[in-house]
Amino acid sequence: MPITINGTGTVTGISVGGLPDGTVDRDTLATDTGKKIWSSTINTTSGSDHELFTGIPADCNRFGVGFVEVSVDANTAFGVQLSTAGGYVTSNYYSTEGYMRNGAQSSSTFTENRINLSLGGHTWDAAYKFTGNLEANRIKNNIWSFTGQAWADTGTDYNTWTAGYVDLSGALTAMKAQADDDFDYGQIRAWYEIGGT
Repeated sequence: MPITINGTGTVTGISVGGLPDGTVDRDTLATDTGKKIWSSTINTTSGSDHELFTGIPADCNRFGVGFVEVSVDANTAFGVQLSTAGGYVTSNYYSTEGYMRNGAQSSSTFTENRINLSLGGHTWDAAYKFTGNLEANRIKNNIWSFTGQAWADTGTDYNTWTAGYVDLSGALTAMKAQADDDFDYGQIRAWYEIGGT
């Protein structure tokens, strides 16, 4: 129900004296545009799946994942897998990835239909501890673009990066950190942003 302001008096304990006459309704009130919701910090020391969020609202337009010294048991990749109301999406994550290696300064790029938003590189194993960030933006409908970068703390340092997109079959509802093998080290924390157009 709109609130009519006549320049004097109070409305539910809020002083409105001195405000111009007019009507305030939901379209003129402040919204949660740009509000970030944070997950707890998750220790990635075991298991292959770690839930980051469930119940993500339909007006989520942006999310990010930060990770510190995350490692997995074997020579496999890890990333962020997204869910709709129909369950977790396990294909059609398209990305190009690359890396630069200390000393040899080599590089490589490749495009894949992956099972998740890959966090870069193709030499993840117990000897590599990766630190970095991934961010994604909803571009239109349920199409998300993403970029990520990470540093590998090993005897031979790597800098890796990734960019790509995924077209989900429905609205984003949940996300998890997912690896092909078990995690064995590190921490992950995620956020999502609601509101906007």
